[in-house]
Parts: sequence; structure tokens; C-alpha cells
Amino acid sequence: MNFIKKSVKLLFALTLLTLLFANCTKSEIEDNPGICYIEGELLFTPMPLTPLEDLFYSLAKYDDPVSIHYERRIYYKLDNPPFSIDFYNDVITSKDYLKNENTNSIVFETEAGLKFNCSFFEIDEAIVTDWVETRDELGLQRIEEFSPWGMLKIEEGKEFEWIERLQDSPLFKFIQLNHTCITFRDGG
Repeated sequence: MNFIKKSVKLLFALTLLTLLFANCTKSEIEDNPGICYIEGELLFTPMPLTPLEDLFYSLAKYDDPVSIHYERRIYYKLDNPPFSIDFYNDVITSKDYLKNENTNSIVFETEAGLKFNCSFFEIDEAIVTDWVETRDELGLQRIEEFSPWGMLKIEEGKEFEWIERLQDSPLFKFIQLNHTCITFRDGG
């Protein structure tokens, strides 16, 4: 029972700290060296149903180098598919940008048709162009199952500059540092 109480207290403390520090300002982080983040990386959640190409081209307009390193859990549907699930699986698995050593994008059947769970890795203009063509040729419709999320790779040291640029963008629900730890003293 004591273990459960400690676990609940720890979970509560971690949740509270996450909420408190999830969107820290530059001065808050500089004043508290116990907050750690990975330089050159920002995490984001796009606004619901934001097309991948809109995110890509909105970032490409800046002079500073930036890339969408991955965006995960983007869902599409296809009602009454004209071909078998195997056909669509073959198409999706033929796209190297939809898989890495840990994750593959998948196609599965639903009552209405097919659902596609896509994760993109290291996105560039050729990938965006190919995906838009593939998506449109297959007739896939974007749906919002879960909030997708991703990571931007940027020049190290420019994290706060990019947050300031993108925080008011209509394409991003949130943008934040890629936190790795928050340290605190045990008060008792």
C-alpha cells in the first residue's frame, strides 16, 4: 500500500511539473538550469487536419534551415476501397519515408473501408510531393483520430527564435522545446 501511495504522489508531481514547464519562456529556463532540453529540436502538434504540405511549405519560407524530422500518427480513411487491403499495404510499405527501424505505417480494415495510420520520417520536398500525389491518387481523406505530433530539426541555439516565430502560426496547436528532464529537490 505504501508503494502505491508513493507511486501516486510521484505521478502527480511529474504531471504537475510537466504542466508547469511544458511551455516555459526563455528567461524561465535560463533562470532555472534544472530544466534540460535537446538543442536543435522542437516538438510540435499541428492544428487538427493540417495537411503535411501546408506545414512543410510554411517552414520552407524561412531562410534558416529547418526540417520536419517526423510527424507521427496522421490518419486517413478510404471508404469502399476499389482494391484489396493488400494492394494498399503494398503501396504504403513501398514508401521508405513511411517507415524506420522502429515504426511502420499501417493499413487496417474498418466497417466502412480502410484506415491508414501514417508516420513520416525526415520529410523533404520530394517526400511531400510524392505523398500528396500518392494520397490523391488513392483518394485518401484525412481524419483526426489522435493529435499527431512531430519534431522539427533546427539550428542549435535558435530554439527560442523558432518558438517565437511559430507560436502564433495558425498551423501549430503548440510548439515547445524537446525537454529531456526537469530536476528538483526532494523537500522531505
